[in-house]
Amino acid sequence: MNKTKVTSLNKAQIKQIASELYNNGPSFFRFSQRWRSYICPFHLLIDLVPRNAKVFDVGCGAGLFLAILAHRKQILSGVGIDYSKIAIELANSMAENLPDNHDIEFLFLNAHDPWPDNQPDFISVIDVFHHVEPNQQKALFSRIVDKVPPGGKLLYKDIASTPHWKAIANKLHDLVLAREWINYVPIESIIQWGVEGGLKVTEKSHFEMLWYSHDYLVFERIN
Repeated sequence: MNKTKVTSLNKAQIKQIASELYNNGPSFFRFSQRWRSYICPFHLLIDLVPRNAKVFDVGCGAGLFLAILAHRKQILSGVGIDYSKIAIELANSMAENLPDNHDIEFLFLNAHDPWPDNQPDFISVIDVFHHVEPNQQKALFSRIVDKVPPGGKLLYKDIASTPHWKAIANKLHDLVLAREWINYVPIESIIQWGVEGGLKVTEKSHFEMLWYSHDYLVFERIN
């Protein structure tokens, strides 16, 4: 896999890309995609994806992460899955605005459905696990880990439980917008589950934007 990176993007450039791509669908969803780069560190996450990677995005939502990667022709292919039918419909509508030769697919699936029989070398799971019931978190993460091939990488990113006041702000945000009381997963648990599945942590970072706090990890399967 060629690890050469393309030129980095900043938050404003990502917003511009999102504004161009998300020009159909419910106004609230379009608005949230266009401004999400100011509360989620996509400008950092996209630089973690090697050029010409085959990406599998678990819990892709409306497809913004794959959209950015495909728009800048950074990846070879991408498959995104999500259990929100509205989000997948928006993602598929957005994909019509991607370059004609893109190889991006969005599927309406939940955590228990059979996943596509693709062979990714890079798996991403971004802002998903705080929506998962605590008694299902380890099983879902283990399923994702099992799909990482030898030499492949897994990017895990979620909102962080520290500092405390930002964690509360995150919970209130999801309570208002998603009508959901979220469930933080300790980052130490994610690391432990990844190591138990045969992965090695190659990068660990904490990042804050406005009143939002984020943790992300990069795992790699060495053997």
